[in-house]
Amino acid sequence: MTRHDRTLSRILATALATALFAGLASGTAQAGHSGNFEAASNQAPPSTSAPQYDTAKPTPTRTCRMYGSASGYGMLCSDGPGGAGLTLAALLLTAGLDFSTMDEFCWDDPDLPDGFQPAASQSGPGRWWLHTCLSFDGNVVSRTTARLAYEFDFHAPDTERRLTASESAVLESITGRGQIPFLQVQTSPISSPRVGQDVAFSMLCDSKVQCSGGRVATPPLTVGGVTMHAELVHLRVLPEGPARPEKEINCVGAGRSFATAEALDQHPDGDPTVCRYRYERSSKDAGGGTSGDRYPAVVIAFWQIYYDQGDGVKRKLGLPYEKSTTNQIRVTEVQTLVVS
Repeated sequence: MTRHDRTLSRILATALATALFAGLASGTAQAGHSGNFEAASNQAPPSTSAPQYDTAKPTPTRTCRMYGSASGYGMLCSDGPGGAGLTLAALLLTAGLDFSTMDEFCWDDPDLPDGFQPAASQSGPGRWWLHTCLSFDGNVVSRTTARLAYEFDFHAPDTERRLTASESAVLESITGRGQIPFLQVQTSPISSPRVGQDVAFSMLCDSKVQCSGGRVATPPLTVGGVTMHAELVHLRVLPEGPARPEKEINCVGAGRSFATAEALDQHPDGDPTVCRYRYERSSKDAGGGTSGDRYPAVVIAFWQIYYDQGDGVKRKLGLPYEKSTTNQIRVTEVQTLVVS
């Protein structure tokens, strides 16, 4: 359907809605549309759910061991012998952590990842903690000698292992951790569209991310000369929910929002940055929401982790991670009366 046809369709729908007040017999006006604006080159990228690792050398003597996961990313950095700072073994020893006598050092952090959902409920008082373990073998950080691992543990009150002040100071100087957030999704130019009305899916910007010119990214994290961040690179949308995967649409980046229907109508159909869709049926009996009268639209955000080892080159850390959000969308019909 061309832009002219969509505009004409909207004018006709408005005229028919006006006929409600003339009223002799009732009917329903619906616009026919494929409902799928997916661009052929706009396919979702390969992704992973597994932890990923890499190393960087911001200086000839300093090495950073980086990691990525679905919940976040981070790094562990230190100098080797002859570097400007202490080796990792020497730094840890200043906090009383002698790795010549231990295989790993673990502690509990109260800062849980955004959207954390425990695998099982727990009875009794207590809370969940982010349990972090540093395993280290040798003297310096390398691809094989040092590793940070994360899991979630439930602890009764006062049974968690917190860092001491000296341990915290040392670990903060050599480690960093950032989160990949869950963001809310929106449809524009209206949250509850009518049948036959174009809408665009996009992610809402909030305080957890930085947004500029359609780009959505986490704040940069810098440790030891290496900077990391995660960027929203693609959206996969199931506008009518998992039950109708054939209606999938895709767009690069975080999607684009539109203030008015006219602005969306005048925008080119093939723009790969727009997740555009037109509902052909109302959401009655669609199965979503508390009353079953909403479309459970699923939006999957693909987050790519990047790092820069101080030379200005933006490098990918493996494959993107997926974060899924569901938005309950009410789609209404324009009820009209046909006047003879």
